[in-house]
Amino acid sequence: MNTRINFETNNVETANGSTTTPAAARLLGRLQRLRHEEDGAATAEYAIVITAAVALASVLVLVAQSEPVKQIIEDLLIGAFGG
Repeated sequence: MNTRINFETNNVETANGSTTTPAAARLLGRLQRLRHEEDGAATAEYAIVITAAVALASVLVLVAQSEPVKQIIEDLLIGAFGG
């Protein structure tokens, strides 16, 4: 957002020509800073989700490699294909 401060009136003029009071300008500034402070939040959330998915996949691989689970899978395949 393009903004300009009019120091004679202490108002902030926006790109569309509207003006705001100093209090509104301070609030606008705070909101813009808050938005910029959260820029990396989505990336961090993706990293957490990916890490959790990798951990879950690791557990599933370990479970699938156990003998009882191998036997169950083998029985299912033999039953499904009529061996």
